[in-house]
Amino acid sequence: MNFDYPEGATPIDPDEAQGLLLPHIRTMAELDRWEQENIFEAENSVFKRRQKDILTEKYVRSLHKKMFGNVWRWAGDFRHRYIEALQAADRHDYEPLLTFVRS
Repeated sequence: MNFDYPEGATPIDPDEAQGLLLPHIRTMAELDRWEQENIFEAENSVFKRRQKDILTEKYVRSLHKKMFGNVWRWAGDFRHRYIEALQAADRHDYEPLLTFVRS
């Protein structure tokens, strides 16, 4: 899988790309379409009723899983690249976090 990314798009990390559940996807447009359909399904489920405790890690992970679970194996999990960047920032090494944010 080798995507051409539009201006401002976040590139997909090669390790994360291994978690794509739909091997037939070959273009960014196809990926966007599948992700948007999954997000639409999640919206229909989530916004039907009032949600409680939305500012918790459990809720955020659950929502992410609903939004991307039909597309990505790692949906609902924190990305390792992000966690590593935060750990580096704890050691006052901010370059990995800046690189992550810029990507």
